Amino acid sequence: MDTLNAAILDFKLTKLPEWIKRRREIAKIYNDRLIGLKELKLPLSPEVKSDYYNVFQNYELEAEKRNELVDFLNINGIEVMLPWGGKGVHQITALGQNKFILPRTDDFFKKVLILPIYPELDNKQVKYIADMIKKFYLH
Repeated sequence: MDTLNAAILDFKLTKLPEWIKRRREIAKIYNDRLIGLKELKLPLSPEVKSDYYNVFQNYELEAEKRNELVDFLNINGIEVMLPWGGKGVHQITALGQNKFILPRTDDFFKKVLILPIYPELDNKQVKYIADMIKKFYLH
């Protein structure tokens, strides 16, 4: 690593605890606003008291009618991501793993999506995203 990149990384590492705290705050807002929607399977709440500690690099959830939800969110100015482009590793032909039959994994990749969770999001934006998801399922 060159000196410039080392200096940038050194600075960013000082921000890491603050960024993790913010990501966990965002995850809590999502969980608080989306809990109870039977069409969603949410990640564990940041407040779970256990050995499990999520820094929420991603806020990944499972959603019924995922593709329709993604389209609805995109129309409303919300960009989401599909892990691995919406395919399991065994479904990526170029990797040569397509001999495996993994129905549970296939089902998971039909439902999974990642919501925005970068530390610069403000609470108003996070609430808007959650409210648009609720609007999709409740209307």
